[in-house]
Amino acid sequence: MTAAPVTGTGLPQATSGSTTRRAGFWQSPTVRRGAVDLACVALLLSTGVLAFGPVFGGSVGYVAAAGGAVAGLGLALVSTWRGWTRLGTLLATILVYLALGGALALPDTTVGGILPRLETIRRLTLLSWQSWRDLLTVPLPAGDFDGPAVLPFLAALLCSTLAGCAVLRLRRLGLTVALGISPAATLLVVGILWGSHSAPAAAGQGAVFVVAALAWTSWRSQLGAIDTHVVFLRSASTPRSARTHQAVSAGLALALAAGFGVGAWLVVAPSPDRHVLRDEVDPPFDPQQYASPLTMYRYLESELDDDVLFTVSGLPAGARVRLAAMDVYDGNVYNVSEDSAEFARVGTSVEPSRYSDPAADVTELSFHIGAYEGVWIPGGGDLRGLAVPDTLGTVYYNDATGTALATNGLGDGDEYALDVALAPSYTPEELDDLPSDAQPDATFPIAVNTATVEAVGAALPDLAGDKATPMDQLRAIRSALSTDGRFADGEPFPSLPGHTNGRITRLLADDSGQMVGDDEQYAVAMTLMARDLGWPARVVMGFYPDPTAGSGDEVAITGDDAHVWTEVRFEGLGWVPFDPTPDDDNKPNVQQPEPQDRKDPQVLPPPDIPDDRDAKAPPPADSDIDKDEDGAGTVWRFLKLAVITAGTIAILVSPFLLIAALKNRRRRKRRTTGDLADRISGGWAEVMDLATDIGAKVPAPATRFESAVMLEDRMPLATTLSIAHRVDGHVFGAGDPTEVDVEAVWSAVENLRSEFRESASFRDRIRQRFSLRSLVRRPEWLARAELRATSGGSR
Repeated sequence: MTAAPVTGTGLPQATSGSTTRRAGFWQSPTVRRGAVDLACVALLLSTGVLAFGPVFGGSVGYVAAAGGAVAGLGLALVSTWRGWTRLGTLLATILVYLALGGALALPDTTVGGILPRLETIRRLTLLSWQSWRDLLTVPLPAGDFDGPAVLPFLAALLCSTLAGCAVLRLRRLGLTVALGISPAATLLVVGILWGSHSAPAAAGQGAVFVVAALAWTSWRSQLGAIDTHVVFLRSASTPRSARTHQAVSAGLALALAAGFGVGAWLVVAPSPDRHVLRDEVDPPFDPQQYASPLTMYRYLESELDDDVLFTVSGLPAGARVRLAAMDVYDGNVYNVSEDSAEFARVGTSVEPSRYSDPAADVTELSFHIGAYEGVWIPGGGDLRGLAVPDTLGTVYYNDATGTALATNGLGDGDEYALDVALAPSYTPEELDDLPSDAQPDATFPIAVNTATVEAVGAALPDLAGDKATPMDQLRAIRSALSTDGRFADGEPFPSLPGHTNGRITRLLADDSGQMVGDDEQYAVAMTLMARDLGWPARVVMGFYPDPTAGSGDEVAITGDDAHVWTEVRFEGLGWVPFDPTPDDDNKPNVQQPEPQDRKDPQVLPPPDIPDDRDAKAPPPADSDIDKDEDGAGTVWRFLKLAVITAGTIAILVSPFLLIAALKNRRRRKRRTTGDLADRISGGWAEVMDLATDIGAKVPAPATRFESAVMLEDRMPLATTLSIAHRVDGHVFGAGDPTEVDVEAVWSAVENLRSEFRESASFRDRIRQRFSLRSLVRRPEWLARAELRATSGGSR
């Protein structure tokens, strides 16, 4: 019994007696081969999908990448089935990206987590190139941020579409395998480079990819000519047992090769260094561009002393609210530093730093901002999570100092919540009970660029006394400053603000013999003394809530609650706070005259937010909306939306305009350049390009007359034959053509184009106008050379 014959459609015919019946769809070798090819491509793509999981810290990366891969393979299948052009497939890919990108990568911007909105389309358009940068600059896990998930979705969509179209459309074995494996390998490489150092399944992913690629390549190489489908057609000369033996032998060989390769890799590189691109990228953020939080202390404490800066709920009794910790001094201002730990973008969760206790109790605090204004976020410390509105912009956090910053700044009406492991606070009695033999933490990094003040070193021996241990010396310094010093914040007793070298010198070595200042000067002076002794110390600014408030109650924080203190890090104790400021009722000696060079106190306004940042402003208050009587804000928002919409449309339309321009340029060049015979031949080339763009196939060796007949069902036959006869007559005729002949041929070509547009379907008209087929086909000189070779050298 012989194998069933294969028809031109690829479906074998089954015979029974004198009756021939058509075989089922799945019995077609073409269908079965395509199904196996798609399954192999899907397996290869799955290794790249798995690479995006760890960097997002959950299912976000898997869902986005897997959704993109499935959508791309489905798009390739539909494109092949319907015979779409490259341009049509590209347009469909863009539509799929915009339609599914919201549900799979930006669900918070959609309606019901599925349907995209205008905001979804706008963000997907921007993130098509910005997400590649965002995923490298956000801290891990990236799943806490809204936007980076667009990268795995887009990468998987593009790679799977390319791979699927390659295996379903190409007929050359080498190209099919190469173009099927290459996009899958690209997706895997992108997942690695844009991933993290945590990749527990990296060896397994690599082994699966290599084995699957080898097995698929081996199987495809057995097909020989693709039309024979020898793998799916049984051969009477090859027994089933032999085929089974060959398959088992090939599988064992692949398994042994894979096992040997993985084993050798483990021996040669037991601790491989996984290289990711985020190691090479520095987040574009510099906290030094913002004014030090300490510059606003006098303003809050004296000008807003009775104003409610914010309210906080959930704060335990006796706990403090931190604003910022500063660990570097340049002689003029104490500021936050990038030396101990860089500021990094954070999302809704924050991993415990190496300086914190992972088992510490976490407290949830809720804040409502009142009169406070600034970029520094009240409630900082050992953050573990935060929920802030988008209006605050990007949030950066320094896990070594426990300082958080919002680029858009905070203002009246803003609300947010923090999960924070609160640092301990001690009363003077509790501080005295701490072990005297506690040692400063020598492992904590100290900023090396901190300036010194000569008066600090001169006063240090007298203030520290004869104490032997660091803890006792710090207690003595705190006690001396708070007991011997005098408190003044400018009114009614003169006291300059600031903490420059000169101001600290005046505090410790003034001719009057008195130490006069407020929290700002005393905390800076004690911190510089601790740093002079080589201990990790910093200045902390924050707020002391009302001590009578119950635990968890809503507490109103006013400017009078603002304070500054010193913290020194000890082994086993963490950061220990010291309050060196005298009581506010310990006033200066009123008989002491003010130095002549002393100026009136200057109130420093809150720091300005830089104008050069592209930040989204918070929504205007109702009062501001009422004041906008001329509608300028509404007009500006409308113009901004119009510009974004026009830009998006221009980006989407520009490829089509470019294709149309290239075709018009080619047509003009054919009609006006070269000798007369070439210009006439160019008219027929234009006809063939029109046929190519609408999907008509004409064999290269066919004559012009034969080509016109073959195009009968796609183009007007009479006009096409007329052009073919004209061109043959001028090209092969005895006389030379004239300019009149050239214009006559091209007039006929234009008439053919007009007749085609009138009779063709809308789909064919669009394909003819914007298809890339005629632009990427073989050069005309190569086609003419092949034609001369097959026709024995005739024209």
